[in-house]
Amino acid sequence: MAEPPRIRVYVDGFNLYYGCLQGTPYRWLNVVALARGLLDPLFPAYRLDHVRYFTAHERNPESARQRMYLFALESLPDLSIHLGQFKSNVRSYPLADGTGFAEIQRNESWLLVDAFDGLCDVALVVSNDSDLVPPIRMVRDRFPVSVGVASPCYFRNRTPSYELVDAASFTAHITRGHKNLLRECQFPEVVALG
Repeated sequence: MAEPPRIRVYVDGFNLYYGCLQGTPYRWLNVVALARGLLDPLFPAYRLDHVRYFTAHERNPESARQRMYLFALESLPDLSIHLGQFKSNVRSYPLADGTGFAEIQRNESWLLVDAFDGLCDVALVVSNDSDLVPPIRMVRDRFPVSVGVASPCYFRNRTPSYELVDAASFTAHITRGHKNLLRECQFPEVVALG
């Protein structure tokens, strides 16, 4: 009997927040549950090996809420948080509210490393950033890994990046049609931090 495909998920935290969560009641999102909700219809039998969540600390009054959210994410056993720290993979982006900038570690290096190490059969990238096209194509061309894209496009003014869709093996975009999934994937009001 064949082993189920091993799947790793790479979440661009800022892209997910600004593309699906900002100003909604769904900001207390369990991203592992979200990943499972996106993958279940596509892969009836699979093993979710790991979720990598990429973000950076915000330097504004909202950062206390972000710290609480990161504590909740840290309680998940199949998730690691990657804060912007490696200068070669860090970019500075303006915050949407105009209060400053945040340095974000990019997820493309981990996608390549995990594929090189043979840690996944399928990868799902949660982002709408077309800068990820080259690493997605590299992984698809050089390794036996299928790479999907879930573009956070909940808001009507956002559409999936054509370049990402073209590079991906499959898509699972997060749109208004996923309102129930986002609602179901919320952390409980109290999270045990261990």
